Amino acid sequence: MKALAIVLVLVSVGLGLVFEPVTTDAAQSSLWGNETPTLIKKTDLTDAPSSDCPTYKQDILITDIGTTRSMCVYGDERLKFGTYYEQGRYRAAIEFSYSTSMYTLDGICNFICRYSANTDTLVTQQQVSQNGIGLVVYRNASRRIKQKVISQSLIKYEFDTSRPDFEMKNDNGRYIWTPSFGLSENGTWVVAELYNTGIAVLNTENFTVRQITTDGPGYGYGMNPTEELAISNDGKSVVLAGSNAGLQVYDVIDTCGQKLVGELNIQLGSTRCPSRSLVGNFPNFALAMRPRLIGDGHQLDIVVISWGSLIQRVTFVTKGTTVIPQLQLLSLGDSFSSGEGETNDAFYQPGTNMGIDVCHVSTRAYPALISKRIGVGDNSAKNVSCSGARIGDIIGSKDTYWGQGNRLGGAGLKLTISERTAAQEVALDNYQPGRTLQSNFIERYNPEILTIGIGGNDAGLMGKLRTCAMPGTCEWAQGVGIEETAGEISRLSSTLESFFAQIKEKMSSSRVFVVGYPNIIDPEGVCDPTTAFLLDRTERVFIQRSIRYLNQVINAAANKVGFMYVDIEHSFDGTQLCSGSSSPSMNRVRIGNDTSLIDSLPMLKIIGAETFHPTPEGHSKIADAILSQYPNLAGSPTETTKVEPDSYWTTKKSDQPKMAYATDFAFTTGDASRMTIQVPDGTLQPQSTATLEVRSTPMTLATFVVNDSGGITGSISIPDSLEAGFHTLHLFAVNREGQSIDLYQFLTTGESVGAIQSGVSQRDVNGSLSNIRRVSPAVSNSVASGISDITGVLGAQSSGGLNNSLKKSAPPVISYLEDVPQSVRPVLFGGILVIMAGLLTLCTFLVWKRWVKPAP
Repeated sequence: MKALAIVLVLVSVGLGLVFEPVTTDAAQSSLWGNETPTLIKKTDLTDAPSSDCPTYKQDILITDIGTTRSMCVYGDERLKFGTYYEQGRYRAAIEFSYSTSMYTLDGICNFICRYSANTDTLVTQQQVSQNGIGLVVYRNASRRIKQKVISQSLIKYEFDTSRPDFEMKNDNGRYIWTPSFGLSENGTWVVAELYNTGIAVLNTENFTVRQITTDGPGYGYGMNPTEELAISNDGKSVVLAGSNAGLQVYDVIDTCGQKLVGELNIQLGSTRCPSRSLVGNFPNFALAMRPRLIGDGHQLDIVVISWGSLIQRVTFVTKGTTVIPQLQLLSLGDSFSSGEGETNDAFYQPGTNMGIDVCHVSTRAYPALISKRIGVGDNSAKNVSCSGARIGDIIGSKDTYWGQGNRLGGAGLKLTISERTAAQEVALDNYQPGRTLQSNFIERYNPEILTIGIGGNDAGLMGKLRTCAMPGTCEWAQGVGIEETAGEISRLSSTLESFFAQIKEKMSSSRVFVVGYPNIIDPEGVCDPTTAFLLDRTERVFIQRSIRYLNQVINAAANKVGFMYVDIEHSFDGTQLCSGSSSPSMNRVRIGNDTSLIDSLPMLKIIGAETFHPTPEGHSKIADAILSQYPNLAGSPTETTKVEPDSYWTTKKSDQPKMAYATDFAFTTGDASRMTIQVPDGTLQPQSTATLEVRSTPMTLATFVVNDSGGITGSISIPDSLEAGFHTLHLFAVNREGQSIDLYQFLTTGESVGAIQSGVSQRDVNGSLSNIRRVSPAVSNSVASGISDITGVLGAQSSGGLNNSLKKSAPPVISYLEDVPQSVRPVLFGGILVIMAGLLTLCTFLVWKRWVKPAP
C-alpha cells in the first residue's frame, strides 16, 4: 500500500509539471479566468429556445420539393444557407443572390453544418469511423455548388466535397472524432469538441489549430453530453455549455494550449488555458444553452435552465467592462423614422446634419414625441434611424460594414480597419447613427422597447418616387414597371421575415413595434401646381398603391415572428399631398437648388431633400396613431395577416417580366465622366450576357460578358446627351438559376457642387451629390459602396460619391423662389404661366407680321 501511495504521489506531481498552471502573465491577460465576471441581467422566458440552431429559424419553401421546412438560417443576401433535420439526418438548402427560390443542396451536411458568408466558409462533419465523425472545412464554399438540370422544370444543386481545405487530424494524420463545434460570427474561428479529450480551436484563415484543454464532459457513464460551443470573433474566448456539459468559459491566451499530438493527452510543458465555471451563479442549475459571445468576447449571452422549470436569458460581462444602463426605448429605421423633412435644421440632433453624417434625426420625429408622451426621459430613449437606411444598414456583418453608404470607407473618411472600429465604438457610445449597424445599439443598450420602420428603400419605392417627380409619366408607374415593382414588394416578404427573426434573437424583451408607412398622397385630390405638374394621376395612383401593398407585406412579416404591427396608413387622411389641407402632414415639392427640371426655366430648381417627407405635424399624427393602437407602447401581436394584392398588381403586363432588385453596381473612382461597373463573383450565370441601360428615355450604355466566376468588372463613359436630372440605371442580366433579372440603381446627373460654402445649408448642397458610388480600397473581397445621397427624396438609398456628381454643362443658378411663402406660390406660378402665355402670343404675332405676307 505504501508503495502504491508513493506511485500515486509521483504521478500527481508529474501531471502538475506536464500541464503547468496559469502563469502571472497569462492571468493578467485573462478576460474570464482571472476575475469573477459580472452577471448584469436576467430575463425570464416562457419557453426554451431551440438548441440546435445558433442563428435563427425561418419557415422557407424549398422549390424543388414543393414543401416548407423550418430551417436554421446562415449567410445573407450573398448566399443564404439553411439546414433542417429530416428522416434522422440533417439536410441543406441554398438561395443565391437575386433569387426567389431555395433549393436542396445534395452531397453535404449529413451532420452539423455552419456557414459564414463573411468568409464564404462551410464547416461541417464527415464520417471518419464506424461510429465517429470529424470536422471538415471548405473555403470558397459558394464555388463548390454545382447545378444539376434534371429536367426543364426541375433544377437541383450538389456540393463538391472533393479536396477539402481542412480535416481535423492529429500529428500522425489520424482523424479526430469531433462530436460538436461552433463557428464565430465573423467566420474566422472554429471551436471543436474533442471526443473525451477536451476542446480545440481552429483559425479558418491559416488553419492553425491547438487544444486548449484536455478536460471536459465524459462519455460512457450514462450521462453523455450534448455540447454547445461558442467562440469570440478574435478567437480568444470560448464557452462550453449544453446538456450534461455544465457552463465553462475559457480564455485562449497566446501562451496556453498544445498541438494535436498522439492521443491528445497532456503534453510536457503545456500551459493550462485560464477558465472559470459559471454554474455556481445558479443554485438549481440544470443546463445552459444557446451561448453567444458578443464581438471580441467581453459579453456572454446565454439561456440557463434551472430545476423547477425556471428559464432565463442571462448576460455576463468580464470584470472591468463598463455596465451600460438599459434603454427604455430604442428606435431604428429609415427617413420616415429619423425625421427627414424637418422644416427647421435647428431640430436636427447634433452629428446628424453635417459633413458625411446626414442621417437627419429630428427631435420632432415621432420616436421623440412618443417617448415624451409615455414619460420616458431623453437619456432613456434614443433614435438611431438614418435617412436612406435599408435592412442591410440595420443588421448584417459587422466586419464588412463601413457605415451607411460606406461613409467611413474609401468614399468618405477613408479610415483604416482599426480606425473604423474605433469610430464605430465612439458612435455606439454617442448614439450616432449611420456609422455602425443599427442593431449594434440593441446589443449595447438592451432596450426594453424597440420600434422599427423599414422596407421602403429595400423595395426601391423611395428612389422610384424621386424619378417619378419629373415631367412626364415615369417608367415605374406604367406597364412592366408596375409588374416588376409588384414582384419586388412580394419578394420583400421573405427578406423581412428573416430580418425580424434576427432582431428577435437579439431582443431580450418581446416589446417590438413595427411601424408601417403613411399614405402620403391623394390620387383624386387637387394638387398644388408644382405637384400636379411633376406627379400626374397615374404616378399618384402608383405611389398610393405601392405604399398600401408594402404595408401589407410588412404587417404579415411582423406578425409571423410575434412582433406588433402599427398601422399608420390612414394617419394623414385629409392632410396628405393633394388634399387641399392648409396644414399638410407632408412636405410638398419644395423649392431648392438641387436640380433644374426645365432647361428653359433655369431659375426654377426644385426637389429639395425635405420633399415628400412628413412635416413635424405629420410626425405628431404618426405618434397619435401609434399610441392610439398601443397605449403606453403595450399590447399583444395580432393574428398573422394574409397578403392579398389587388388587381392593380396582378394584371399581367408582359409575357416574361424580369425580377427587379434595387442594388448598387455603378461606382465612380475620381473621374466624374466615367463609371466602374462591378458585380461580385458568384452573382450571375457565368458566360451570360448583361446589358446596361439608362432611363427614363432608354439608352444602351454597354454590354458585358459575365466572367467564369459569375461576376462583372468593367467601365463606361457617361454620354454627353444624358440630360441633367434623375435617372435609373438598369443592368439586365441572368442570375445563377438562369432567370432574367433587372438590377437597377438610381442616378442623379447635374452640376458639381464643389466645396460647401459657409452659409449654405447642408440640405441645399446634398441634393446635388452624385448617386454613383465610389470603390472603397479599404474593403477587400467585396464591392465597396460610396457615400449615399442620403438626403435625397424620401431618403432613397441610392449611391453617391462625396462632392462628386456627374458633371453636365449647365450654368450655376440661384433659386429665386426658395423663400417664397407656400400660400403665395400658387398665385405666383399662375402669374408666371399667364405672362409666359402672353409672351408666346406676342412672339407668334410678331413672327407672323414679319414673315407672313397678306393674301392678294
